[in-house]
Amino acid sequence: MAKKDKKPITCIYHKGEGKPSKEHLVQRALGGNLTRDFVCQKCNTDLSKIDQELVERSFISFSRVAKQAADADSVKLGGQHYWVHPAFDEAVEVEVGFGLKSKMKPSLLFDVTTGRVMGAFADHDDVKAFCKAVREHIAKGKLKSVPLLDPPDDQEKFMLCRLTLHRGDEFYLRFPSSIADREKIKNHLLSVIENQVDAIESQLLNPATPVPQQKQEIPSVILNTAININKTHRAIAKLAFNMLAYQMSVDFVLQAEFDSIRDYIVGKDVRDIPATEDFPAHDPRFVRRLPPDADLPFPRAADDEHLIIIQYIHPNVVVGIDFYGQNYYLVECGAVGVSHDILHCHVFDFIKKTNRPLDIHELADRIKTLFSSSI
Repeated sequence: MAKKDKKPITCIYHKGEGKPSKEHLVQRALGGNLTRDFVCQKCNTDLSKIDQELVERSFISFSRVAKQAADADSVKLGGQHYWVHPAFDEAVEVEVGFGLKSKMKPSLLFDVTTGRVMGAFADHDDVKAFCKAVREHIAKGKLKSVPLLDPPDDQEKFMLCRLTLHRGDEFYLRFPSSIADREKIKNHLLSVIENQVDAIESQLLNPATPVPQQKQEIPSVILNTAININKTHRAIAKLAFNMLAYQMSVDFVLQAEFDSIRDYIVGKDVRDIPATEDFPAHDPRFVRRLPPDADLPFPRAADDEHLIIIQYIHPNVVVGIDFYGQNYYLVECGAVGVSHDILHCHVFDFIKKTNRPLDIHELADRIKTLFSSSI
């Protein structure tokens, strides 16, 4: 039987009919896993360009590199992109230097041929944190379900099996490509750890033969990227507008009062406001980035989530977005009359790839914690 085409939908961006597409309300590369079909295929494709600016070439992209799960979609910084100021025929861009330092991941190393167990830890605190996480996994019955990853691309450098702690409380196993019966070896090693974790910790903290201290050159990397403020702010406005359509309704955001921000998002009306000492030329009408130490009426997100709050502050519908607990933006969507108060909160956990509404009681607890910590 031939597959039937889906019925056309009214797109929230060009306000006309079009083929529906799966729109991620929060960009997928930021961990958004909530989708709706109120954006047409053409607009979805066209607007993907500003989404890419947000996730790869923005202030948020630096937090994404630092905090996003290692298997997330193409976590990277990229591009030398700029736009030409029409009045001065001048390329306008922002160059950002970002320093990175390598860090040893706490790992337990196994030589399968000799049975020797070794540690790769920066200090005793790393050893204790590692063994504590092992015991917690044992207590919860999670140790045997630790994932076994494929060998890395530069696998010839790795000759030992390793159990590695990452993100503070999660483990993965990685074996050299020369290991044949991987599942059998995995089960054996995890059984050894489960039965001998105390002895292993003692051996690592008090080795019979002290490990010689060797000075290691830690490489540093400087990444330079050009940030287009208008494109990244349009992508943030798009996220806010998506959530507004999701929480209120498609008919609500199709109102003429939202045409200005709609035209801004799709690039139909992006104005050039002169640069200042603090900010390059951009259109400041809809999106405002708040400094990290700003006093906020709502709590910050945790560092493993994004927090989105929709509220009505007469006469505007305003959306607050906090990415990674470090990047707070306010988006003024439009002046529209409503017959009731609006307050919607939604949390996206980008590590666990979940999302959920934040009820009023949890929001109150977060606000209470915020103000008690500031006193």
